[in-house]
Amino acid sequence: VILRLFPYVKPFKKLLLISILAMLVYTTTLVAVPWIIAWAINDYVIPKDIKGLNYVFGLFLFLTFINWGSNYIQQTTMQQVGQGVLWKLRGNLFSHVQKQSMKYFDSTEVGRLMSRVQGDVSQLQEFSSLVVMSLGELLSLVGIIIALFLLNYKLALVTLIVLPLLVVLMIVWQKYAKKAFIEVRIRIAIVNAAFNENISGVKVVQSLNRQVKNLDIFSAKNSNHRKANFKAAKLAAGLIPGVDILTAVAITIAILIGSMMVSASTLEVGTLVGFIMYIQRFFDPIRNLTQQYTQLQRSMASGSRIFDLLDREPDFEDSSRSVDIGNINGDIEFKNINFSYNGEDLVLNNVNLKINSGETVAFVGPTGAGKTTLVSILSRFYYLDKDNGDILIDGISLNDIKIESLSRQISMVLQEPFLFSGTIKENIKYNNVQATDESMIEASKA
Repeated sequence: VILRLFPYVKPFKKLLLISILAMLVYTTTLVAVPWIIAWAINDYVIPKDIKGLNYVFGLFLFLTFINWGSNYIQQTTMQQVGQGVLWKLRGNLFSHVQKQSMKYFDSTEVGRLMSRVQGDVSQLQEFSSLVVMSLGELLSLVGIIIALFLLNYKLALVTLIVLPLLVVLMIVWQKYAKKAFIEVRIRIAIVNAAFNENISGVKVVQSLNRQVKNLDIFSAKNSNHRKANFKAAKLAAGLIPGVDILTAVAITIAILIGSMMVSASTLEVGTLVGFIMYIQRFFDPIRNLTQQYTQLQRSMASGSRIFDLLDREPDFEDSSRSVDIGNINGDIEFKNINFSYNGEDLVLNNVNLKINSGETVAFVGPTGAGKTTLVSILSRFYYLDKDNGDILIDGISLNDIKIESLSRQISMVLQEPFLFSGTIKENIKYNNVQATDESMIEASKA
């Protein structure tokens, strides 16, 4: 997912670089504080040098200002990067979904599509900032480890014996966490699909008095989503106590061993205080990383679903041999047409038909006879390969005509018209004018 996001992040590389530099400054100010405290205690507090402490106080104020400024720059630039990535990703998803054939929409619930385009993209919103924040926490971790060894390498070696336990805990935990977070995204997509389907077909639902039955079905799907969320929440909550226990163990070891070293005059008091502060801060990034990891897993799960959709190729696109047909005269010929929606049951079987330019033709027959199917494949809503016949328009094979060239010269009047958001005038001129934001806002309010 991270590699797939690079093309979307590339246009904002300058902002990303600024954010990373600000994060480095911010991390440096955080790591410097315990060292300054240790230095102040050893050189000024114990010797009771008030003048020296005033300098330390001024240094703290300066670091605080730098800390605040760098954090502000990092947060604002990462928001710009994140929103820019989402803007481009939503646009690509919208464009890609519109290219799919009717066959795809026949087998894909609209609610699930909406869940991916809206829910999964929104879940991915914090991905870029999480990556930079995680990088900051890792750098902070490295800085703290270096500081611990510089203060006292013997005490550092003894204290950090808890690290292998932490690594084992993380490996075991993430194995179950990833599955749980993917399950949450799948379950919410099912809920959205059920909601959309029932609202879209509300006339049928009410005419058959299916409200109670549909509520039972929806409640079962909603409960499955709740259970998946509970499971993911338990896994997320279960990791933090383990990290807190390891923190307490490391601090206890540092206090016990450090106190003995102070008594033996092999360690200064200020150094021990700074060391304990570093130990505590050492586990703060780890705790933050675990929390960010749960969010990152959710984002990764959403990202996988988004790119699965983007990787789906349309059933048909213009090829190198596709031509612009120009103005259509209107000669249409169906030659040996065989067509099936599911690949098994033929709706059209060896259909041969020729319609000359200027003729008016009506297809009459019972439901399921193939009337709509004939018009649908002529409009290229469904792909018809050469093995199942061919359709010629003015003598040119339908598959050799550019989609745009064909669609701008074929119109279909639906039995049940669909009104888009906007005014009646904008709907009438749908192919020549775009609905304004103002009219869509008014429509959404209504």
